[in-house]
Amino acid sequence: MKGYIGYIRVSTVKQGTKGVSLQEHRDAILRYAERNQLNVTTWLEEMETAAKRGRPVFNQALKILRGGKAQGIILHKLDRGARNLRDWAAIGELSDQGI
Repeated sequence: MKGYIGYIRVSTVKQGTKGVSLQEHRDAILRYAERNQLNVTTWLEEMETAAKRGRPVFNQALKILRGGKAQGIILHKLDRGARNLRDWAAIGELSDQGI
């Protein structure tokens, strides 16, 4: 059975190394996955703002999901996925498809 993507993002490299803890995000995703019996098989980590389009790791996640190689994506918070209209639309389209 296909697993889920655990996607972790902070807005800047500084936040990733000295500020908001990527490990705390990972731990929250793991707790959620365990409570809901979801298997995280792929971890993707990004240190880049979501205000702009074209984040390479986020685009990799979309490619995996569109290709049917994962059941879904788990985010620490919704704003970790997108902060611009086009990325929200991409997430919405996948959700509409049951992903």
